[in-house]
Amino acid sequence: MGFFSRPIERVAIIGSGAQGVAVANVFKKENAFKQVKVFEKRPAAGGLWHYYKESQDYELPSLDPSRPQEPLSLDDPSSAYDEITLASGNQGTDYFWTSASYDLLETNVPTHFMQYSEFPWKGDNLPLFPHRSEVLKYVQRFAENVADITEFGVNVYSVKKLADGQWELKSRAVNPITKGGVVPNAQFEKTELFDAVIVVAGPYDNPHVPEKKGLREWLKKYPGTVTHSKSFRRAEVFKDIGGELVIIGNGTSGIDISLQAAQVLDRKVIKSVRSESYLPVSDDNNIRVVDDVVEFDADNKSLKLADGTVLENVAHVIFATGYLRSFPFLSEYNKTLPQPLITDGQRVHGVYHHTLSTYSPGLAFVGLTRFILPNRTAEIQGLWLSRVFSNKVEIPSIEEQKEEEQYFEAQNGDGFKFHDLQFPEDLVFFELLRNEAYSQDKSVKYQLLAWDDYQLKLRAALREVRVAFIKHRQRTNTAATSIQQLIDEGDLEVAEVEQEIVDRIASSSTAFRLAV
Repeated sequence: MGFFSRPIERVAIIGSGAQGVAVANVFKKENAFKQVKVFEKRPAAGGLWHYYKESQDYELPSLDPSRPQEPLSLDDPSSAYDEITLASGNQGTDYFWTSASYDLLETNVPTHFMQYSEFPWKGDNLPLFPHRSEVLKYVQRFAENVADITEFGVNVYSVKKLADGQWELKSRAVNPITKGGVVPNAQFEKTELFDAVIVVAGPYDNPHVPEKKGLREWLKKYPGTVTHSKSFRRAEVFKDIGGELVIIGNGTSGIDISLQAAQVLDRKVIKSVRSESYLPVSDDNNIRVVDDVVEFDADNKSLKLADGTVLENVAHVIFATGYLRSFPFLSEYNKTLPQPLITDGQRVHGVYHHTLSTYSPGLAFVGLTRFILPNRTAEIQGLWLSRVFSNKVEIPSIEEQKEEEQYFEAQNGDGFKFHDLQFPEDLVFFELLRNEAYSQDKSVKYQLLAWDDYQLKLRAALREVRVAFIKHRQRTNTAATSIQQLIDEGDLEVAEVEQEIVDRIASSSTAFRLAV
């Protein structure tokens, strides 16, 4: 059987967020398997784009990747779900699984690059970087294509590989009797067997809050004054805090929350950064950028920075420090492995092409990589996996797979940055998977959006496009609806892509593996 110990005929997909439905749609269209089934704990597709006005508190510091998430109970389901979801008859509407969405969240990727293949956005005046509500509508429209293979309102609580090579998946209905799919009850539990499992869930479930000197003492003395960005909903709640608002982190959430707080509250906020961000940053005179926080001083209600500076009169701290790689349903299986998939939650170990488990054949992950175009990347990962599972792509030896992993450890480190694919490596990755998916059998039914020279130029200029969009909005008080508008109005210039980058992407079939 080669890499797999048994033919793959039944495939489970865990998660129907934006990337999960992309993978499911590919598998359905390829029609190469007897069964494809999607498991979703929410009553509707959409994943992290679901929003609820109430937030959830988390135990801090947060360093345990095996900690399961528990949903909020809803007295009024209509406060969290639309009429279509409530009328669908799907179970799970009595609970809300909190997401990383906040009130004014908008995408950091233009609509063009968030588009699924053969599925355009609707609306002529849609902002170039749309609001979360528009993204949710778009994803849910697309998810209608795979509704017939999706079971909603079921919490997958255990996944493990059996001695015969099959994968045992246990799920529990999300309802009041099971307290949202958390409490065991045999009446509402099912055990199903599959030949392969694709995990497309969990990247924004478990907040990461690092240990900091004095943090625990601070939390005891000032409970509720330190939170994670996942608990952030709107800046207005910090209007009368009576002291400094400090945001720790320089990633997407740290940048966005700092800017929102500075503009909505029209006050000074402090952003603590450890390193320069690869992401677009818009200047604002109300944002004071300082060094990394190294110590909490509860007695003086102050923070000490790495450069020795002390921040006085600190009222609230928001950790925008990312998320742990967290798959609680794999926790028990993970403990049995001589080479665990998850250790400290900073990365997943033993995955080939950031997708296929090397030591647990039949297990795959989509959504581990950062700084990529999520929907397009999920589509190509889904297509590649469908070809791999149907034996149309040859998987190299374990030694070769280990060589690739060692390459990324050398390039990105063995921590949170391991799965990072900064441009142009994201497109090198995309082209590698596309080339492999098409290499041995051309009968591909799913047609991906093509990359042309103009799109490559826009991808290379994505940081500049985002900055131009923000500046255009500040200047005109309106949201630009296209890249061309930004160009025409003088907010953006798109440069040619360096030939070295073009060559790197063009040689992706060899460049990723052993440049790699």
